[in-house]
Amino acid sequence: MLKKYSILFIFAALGLGFVACAKKQVVKEEPKTEAVKIEESDDAVKFIDAAGNTVKEIELGKKEEYKDVPGMTGKIRFESKVYKVVPESKDYVGIVDFKIERAFDLAVSTRIFSYYDREGNVLWQKKGIASHNYDDFHVRISSDGNRIFIVTRKHLYVGPGAPSLNWPVVYNQKGDVVWAFGEYTEVSQIAITKNGKYGLIRGEKKENGKEVSGILFFEIDNKKTEFFEINIDNLGAMGRISDDGHATVYDVDLKILDKNSWPFKVERIETTVKEFQL
Repeated sequence: MLKKYSILFIFAALGLGFVACAKKQVVKEEPKTEAVKIEESDDAVKFIDAAGNTVKEIELGKKEEYKDVPGMTGKIRFESKVYKVVPESKDYVGIVDFKIERAFDLAVSTRIFSYYDREGNVLWQKKGIASHNYDDFHVRISSDGNRIFIVTRKHLYVGPGAPSLNWPVVYNQKGDVVWAFGEYTEVSQIAITKNGKYGLIRGEKKENGKEVSGILFFEIDNKKTEFFEINIDNLGAMGRISDDGHATVYDVDLKILDKNSWPFKVERIETTVKEFQL
C-alpha cells in the first residue's frame, strides 16, 4: 500500500513539474524597444525599432518667439533651429541645436553639435559650431559616418561685428581628434569627400603676423596638404575635391538672363582656375 502511494506521489510531482515547465514556456517576453535604424524627413529624425515603432524623435526646423524680461524695456527675441546632417549609411546622424537671443544690437547664441548612433544614443557633443550663415552650419560627414569635419567658433567679445576664432577639426565616429588645423579668423567653406579621405578649408588665418586667405586641400590619412592663395584677382575662388584626390579651384560668375523678373533669372558660370592631383 505504501509503495502504491509512493508511486502516485512521484507521478503527481512529475505532473506538477510538467505544468511548471509548460507555464514557463508560454511566458511572453517583453517587446524590445531598442532602435535599429534611422528615418529622416524635413520635419524630424526618428529612431525606429525592429517592429517599426518610434523609440525616439528629434524635431527639426525653426522657431521664433518674443518674451518680456523683467526690468527691461521691450521684448527679447528668441530663435531656435534644429538642423540635421545624415551620412548616406544612416548608421549615424549629426544634429545641430542652434539657439539665439536678440535684444537691441546684441545677440547671444549657443550652437551644440550632437552625434547619435542609430540606436539614438549620443556618442559625443561639441559646443560653438560655426556657420557661414544661419542655414549652412560647418558640419560635413563622410558617407559611412566615420569622419566628421566640423568648425567650432568662439567670439573674442560680445557685440556687433565681434571678431572670432575658428577651429576646423576632423573627428572620428567616437569623437576622437583625427586632425586639427589650428586657428582661423574666418572660414567660409569646408568639405570632406564621401569616402572620408580628402577635404578642404576655404578661409583666412594669420601666418607670421600676416593675414593669409586661401584654400587648403588635404589628404587625411597621409597628412598631405596643398595650399592655394586667394588674392585680388580671384576673390571669388572656391574649391572642390573628389574621392580620388583630384582638386579643383574654380571662380563663379552669375550672369543675369532676365532683368525684368524677380528674383532675377541667372546663369551660374564656373571658370576653372587650377586643377591638380593631391
